[in-house]
Amino acid sequence: MKRSARALAIAGLVLGSSTGCVLDGNSPDARDAREAGVFGATSPAAAAEESPLSLHPGAKRYVVLGRRSHLDIRGHDSVLGDHSITFSRWSARIETEPPRIEVDIDLRSLESSEGFVASILRDHVLEVDRYPHATLVGSLAGTGGRGGDIVIDGIADVHGKRVPLRFNGAIREEGTGYRFKASFAMSRRAFDCSYAPAEPFLDDTFHVTVDALATEERVEVQEGG
Repeated sequence: MKRSARALAIAGLVLGSSTGCVLDGNSPDARDAREAGVFGATSPAAAAEESPLSLHPGAKRYVVLGRRSHLDIRGHDSVLGDHSITFSRWSARIETEPPRIEVDIDLRSLESSEGFVASILRDHVLEVDRYPHATLVGSLAGTGGRGGDIVIDGIADVHGKRVPLRFNGAIREEGTGYRFKASFAMSRRAFDCSYAPAEPFLDDTFHVTVDALATEERVEVQEGG
């Protein structure tokens, strides 16, 4: 395969990996994800299992430490196989009253093992000059199961589209903070994230894995007037 065709295939796939699009709950990909235990389109029964989530009462906000956190997004195409991308600039915080999470990804910081792929994604696919950030704002609730297992129910805002997103995860105490983990499947088409030259090669579904350490936010108090 020529380098240009290879670039298109990779770029289209990484697009599927990078845009945070929810699964259509009735699609074959969504059904396969649920059967495989991959979160991203939880069943209606999950809502009935929600329970209040209790976090440390003494702190109102926790922020993610980037140096001890990881965001990995993986996709697949029929030509080159599996791929992974990351972002060097992203942040998150967890509010405790009521429990909720806010995530912001600077799409301009997209990183790939092949530079030309990252360039195509930033300039032509994600249009980062026009849509520089992807965000998620969601509530946190317990599942009624093991302690720390949670349901995240929120809105993802990517490429100018706001789409409901619901998935499972876990949050557990680590030191004076919390370790937040989640792994779920998503679909790029929900945000109109297509790239015509590469579409024949691409899986719609991709997988997001987050492993983040959140510590209590430090607020400096100024003395005097």
